[in-house]
Amino acid sequence: MGELRTVLLEGIFYEEGDDFLVQMDSQPQPMSVREALTPMIDQDVHLAAHHFPATPLDKNRWGGGCCMWESAGKCPAGHHKDPAYLFNAMLDGVLRYDPLKGWAVGEKAIDLRLLAGHRSRIVAVIKFNLDKMRESLGSLDPNDLSELGGRATQMRDVLAQLQDFLREMKDD
Repeated sequence: MGELRTVLLEGIFYEEGDDFLVQMDSQPQPMSVREALTPMIDQDVHLAAHHFPATPLDKNRWGGGCCMWESAGKCPAGHHKDPAYLFNAMLDGVLRYDPLKGWAVGEKAIDLRLLAGHRSRIVAVIKFNLDKMRESLGSLDPNDLSELGGRATQMRDVLAQLQDFLREMKDD
């Protein structure tokens, strides 16, 4: 069945050399977006990436307060033209990475550089294939309790991972 894999990156995003990093409040060292997403490459995923302004929203600041470019007068995401704009992408499909072209989900490229210099969030979850799980359960020999027990343990582990992920999301 595989494990439930999730990625949650939230903080200030920036480019450094050929890497894209995020400085998260929860970690002292910045994290590489590429390193975090690499285990999900070639997997069918749900991916969301968006600017994440402060709460409460500061309507007098670019991007509701998520944009760090305001003092420079020009923002790569276009806040200097539309201060209320918030980047938001929600994509489903197979995650791909090409060093020259960047990230894509399915056939849709996603320009994560629009997150640079902004408080933002990326969430990615590998899709849970319910039909595949049903097929694997349907092929079980009901007389082989050890195999059935093993599958039940796998299902319990996947559900526990999902529960932990949902708790983390609720706490944010």
